[in-house]
Amino acid sequence: STGNQNMLFVDGGTNRVGINTNTPQTELHIAGNGNTLRIDELSNANNAHNVVSDPAPVYVNNDGDLTLQPPLILNFMPVQAVDFIPSPGIAVTSATGSGVITDLYNTTINLTQESLVHVNYQMSIQITMDDGTTPVVDGASRLYRSWVEVNGDTTHIAYDSGTYTNNPSEPGGTYAAGYYYLSGSGYIQLPAGTHTLLLKGLTFAGNGGGFGYQITFGQTAHDRFQVIVHR
Repeated sequence: STGNQNMLFVDGGTNRVGINTNTPQTELHIAGNGNTLRIDELSNANNAHNVVSDPAPVYVNNDGDLTLQPPLILNFMPVQAVDFIPSPGIAVTSATGSGVITDLYNTTINLTQESLVHVNYQMSIQITMDDGTTPVVDGASRLYRSWVEVNGDTTHIAYDSGTYTNNPSEPGGTYAAGYYYLSGSGYIQLPAGTHTLLLKGLTFAGNGGGFGYQITFGQTAHDRFQVIVHR
């Protein structure tokens, strides 16, 4: 060897072989810090269970052969976005009450094998008239909805929807105010590769024209967007 007198050492008295040691403690003893053992049959090029970037467990079968099994990592969360819509949120305004579709959040995930992907999110909703300050008390409904599009596909997942209607019964009467929340959840089966997830929002006044609104998505710090991968 090059500078190592114990690169391969055979102890005939104990029937032991040492690599990098002259005192093998077992029938085959590989010594040294950071040394590795390579078996080409278990490599990524030669074994379907060896997936790039995923550690795979090695098992011993009944004959004593070393075999590779699928990766131990079955579930993981590649996306855990907290307060994913930056302050002061995304405001959608319509003076006529017409419907508006808005992109709210975009992210990508990379899968090393076919997986079941779970998308889960929650975000706050604030509703006013289209001036951004006046409460909505005209009795006309305002609708807000969200969903996730995967790779631009028209098949949407994780739908959630809500409505707001208020008409105090007398002048000076009380009305509902504050934050509301959308909370969507859904699953989709995806192949290995890179995938784009786009959260979208829809707003409109359900009673037709003339009922303006401003609906703001994601004003609080309690918003979450999560992606959980199951394999």
